[in-house]
Amino acid sequence: MAQGDPAPKAAAEISVAAAPGDRQILEHSIESKVQSMLDEIIGKDRSVFRVIAELAPETRDQRGHPIARLSMALTVEETKVIIDPNTREELRPAAEVANLMNIVTAAAGFDADRGDFISVQTLPL
Repeated sequence: MAQGDPAPKAAAEISVAAAPGDRQILEHSIESKVQSMLDEIIGKDRSVFRVIAELAPETRDQRGHPIARLSMALTVEETKVIIDPNTREELRPAAEVANLMNIVTAAAGFDADRGDFISVQTLPL
């Protein structure tokens, strides 16, 4: 190696840093997959799901993403449509909201050990 040439990087030092748009691409991918699933389960426009991913280039999750933490927000329409002879809307039971949260966390790759966070609210949408 000639004097003044930078030293070659060891394999462990080679940057695996995320490209500038990687975080937004990852967030959009998770959001669209989870939102489309929710639309199929409870109906279109009856929920809103958002995620913020904090990336850590030095670590990879089970899917190969450099995720340090996910912060998620799920808003679910507070009522649900009951289709029977007298179609009506009723308040969504807390147990159903809890089940939706479990489905969302599984689909999004939630990892409590990593410090992931989810907030779930029922609101009139």
